[in-house]
Formats: sequence, structure tokens, C-alpha cells
Amino acid sequence: MKVFMVLLFLSLNAYPMKPIYSTDRLEAMFQNPKEDLAAAEYLLSHTKHHHPFNLVLAAQALFNHGRREQGAFVFYLFQLRINPWVTAGKDSGMSSLVGALKQSVGSQVHSWIGSDPEAWQELALKAQAAEKKLPLAEQLPPGMTKEKWLALNEELRSKSSKELAETFRSLLKEGKDAFLKQRRANKLHVGPWIDPGPPIPIGWL
Repeated sequence: MKVFMVLLFLSLNAYPMKPIYSTDRLEAMFQNPKEDLAAAEYLLSHTKHHHPFNLVLAAQALFNHGRREQGAFVFYLFQLRINPWVTAGKDSGMSSLVGALKQSVGSQVHSWIGSDPEAWQELALKAQAAEKKLPLAEQLPPGMTKEKWLALNEELRSKSSKELAETFRSLLKEGKDAFLKQRRANKLHVGPWIDPGPPIPIGWL
């Protein structure tokens, strides 16, 4: 028995449990440039404990710290996860806020990621596959039952999958030359991603 307790103690210290931060604590971390990266990494392991709105803050933090590929990946997770919330709360004003964030953070992400359309597609598909595996937030929109919420998420996943396939089919097979020409005209880089930073962690996929 004594040997078992020693082994248990050692195992718990070798693999300590990560803390579950409160919403206020996580918000404070994202507002602190010295903690926002840790907040982003934490959030990707605790999606069920926090509103998916936080994913856009994680994407911005990663991008700001030079982890552009990871930031772009998380931005796509944000878009996929926030869409059901926007649909469920269409009268709450969330749509305008999310639209503004998609424009501000999204323009930064897409001006970088769009230099290599094939790599862009690959990343978007990875995010789409990863989103299906991430636990949904335990919180539900007001007036939404769990059954209806799960059905809405599945419905919008299917819709997003079709839209993504059509977007890249059009871009890569029909409009790639025009797209890249426009990027050059806008003095944006064309070619392999510049300074993508570390790859997407296996645990996020």
C-alpha cells in the first residue's frame, strides 16, 4: 500500500493537472501581452469551459507572437465555433460584433495566409476536421436545449464544409491567377508563407 501511494504521488507530480481558469482570469490574461500566449495555449485544451468567442483572442495572441500558422488555424476554429452562437442569438447584437472581429482579425490573417492558396486550403481543412473533435462549450445559448444545440452545430458544420469546398474549388481551379494578380497589385506577398512560426501542435489536430 505504501509503495502504491508513493507511485501515485510521483505520477501526479510528473503530470500535474492544468488549472481551470475563470472567465475573468482568462480575459485578464488575454489583455496582458506577457500572459496572452499562455492563455491561448490553455484555451485550446479547455474549450468546453469557455465561450468560443475567446478563440478570436487566442488567434490574435498567437499571430502577434509570430506564431502565424497557429494563429490562422485558431482563427478558422473561431469562425466555425462562433457561427452557431450567431445563429442562435441573431437578435442579441452578437452578429455585428463577430462581423467586426472577422473583418479586423480576418484581414490580418488572410493578407498573410493568402500568399499560398494551396497551403491555405490545407490549413482550413485541418481546422475543419479539428473543430469536430473539440468539446463544445458547456454553456448553451439562452433558450436552447442540448438536443437542438447539437443539431444546429451539425447543420452549420455541413453548410460550412460545402461552402469551403466551393470557395477553394473556385479559387484554385478558376480564379487563382486573378487572385494572385490582385495580391501583387495590392503589394502583398505571393509564394510560400513568410515566417509561419512553429507548426500546429499535434494535440490541436
